[in-house]
Amino acid sequence: EQEIAERYGVSRQPVREALIALSKQQFVEVLPQRGTMVVKISIAKMREARFLREVIESAVVRRACEAFDPASREKIDEALEAQARAA
Repeated sequence: EQEIAERYGVSRQPVREALIALSKQQFVEVLPQRGTMVVKISIAKMREARFLREVIESAVVRRACEAFDPASREKIDEALEAQARAA
């Protein structure tokens, strides 16, 4: 906690809270009096997460396309043109 806090110029409290949140999600393992270790992500869990993300994102895109109106398309085109000019 101390090392991370010093590296990012923050107090230990937000670091501690972040590590607790990561621990609850099983991304890190807190070892009392020894430190915190990053948990290896299994290939099976990674594939499952990727599958779920693809399913959810596909559903979101499908819904967005169903409700898409011409005014939204114009705004997107304008934003893309502005990005191209800025680049």
